[in-house]
Amino acid sequence: MVNRYNAAARDSGLTPEQAHAVVGDICLEDGIPDALLDLEYFDFDLAAISLGFHHFDSPPLALKRLAERLKVGSGVLIIIDFLPREGEEHGGSGGRGNHVHQSHSASARSHGSVHHGGHGHAIPTSGFTELVLKQLYEDAGVGEDFKFEILADPAIMGDFEGAPQRQLFIAKGRREAAKL
Repeated sequence: MVNRYNAAARDSGLTPEQAHAVVGDICLEDGIPDALLDLEYFDFDLAAISLGFHHFDSPPLALKRLAERLKVGSGVLIIIDFLPREGEEHGGSGGRGNHVHQSHSASARSHGSVHHGGHGHAIPTSGFTELVLKQLYEDAGVGEDFKFEILADPAIMGDFEGAPQRQLFIAKGRREAAKL
């Protein structure tokens, strides 16, 4: 996928300085790969996660690690993802899966869960509420100017009649100057 992205960027006339993807996991419990410790992977104006945050094994760790890479006082983190499914008011399992606490913060522990679906992998939660996300942002040091907006139109999960729909949100926060 990364190779295809880089090829498409080149084919569009973009230089590697303008658009270039790399593979790396900054959310490993035992540290960050050496290749991602170079200065070029820090001091970002913006970090964004689009429709993938609900798959992260540890949302609090992911936010902490991304926050560390944003410009102090001005770097912004944006997340676009799902609200919890109906009946899962806190982003929990709603009785559909195994409830496993994966998070590091007390508030996230009380709301995080892991669903073991038919895909052979764990999905940490089906979505996030504003309250839970605000706490995750604050705990990670990106809670300044926090905003949370529910999009008016739901995402349609397929191109067939009666396809399921999911409500989306956009959350934004800025890295605090004195935290981290």
